[in-house]
Amino acid sequence: MKEQHYKELGLLIVNFQTLEQTIAFFTAELISTDQTLGNILISKMSFRNLCEVFTTLFNYRCSNSELNEELKKLFTRIKETEDKRNTYVHSTWGFPSTQLGEGALRIKKKIKKNLLSFDLAVLKEDDIRKTTIEIQKVINEFLDLMKKAKEKGLLVFSSLVKM
Repeated sequence: MKEQHYKELGLLIVNFQTLEQTIAFFTAELISTDQTLGNILISKMSFRNLCEVFTTLFNYRCSNSELNEELKKLFTRIKETEDKRNTYVHSTWGFPSTQLGEGALRIKKKIKKNLLSFDLAVLKEDDIRKTTIEIQKVINEFLDLMKKAKEKGLLVFSSLVKM
């Protein structure tokens, strides 16, 4: 692997963590204006559970069907992005043989129907960067949706939220 692959993987991980913490922050806000209480309740949640709790709380607190539908579509994309991130993070990386091409070799073990298989892919830096850009897009869309909900007076956030 080239140094640039490591850099792109690092950026992907940091950006995904930003997404997770952004969702966690607003989940805690929807639980209570007391951020400590909210953080206590969500601190041990997996990303999938955090997303489920957030969308349930959002739908409970926000009675706008248009925003709820927009949120549903956004979280479908967020879950797809998480799947891509997991593929990168939970893989083995190495150098491909020259027969496979230039780039970094990603090896992903899978078990389907009780059979072990290996997915092999040779990835260039741009392949990883595309997922990082997608993560950045869903963060921005998520924040835009929170801003819309606040501006419409459908959700009230604590003074910590400056939008």
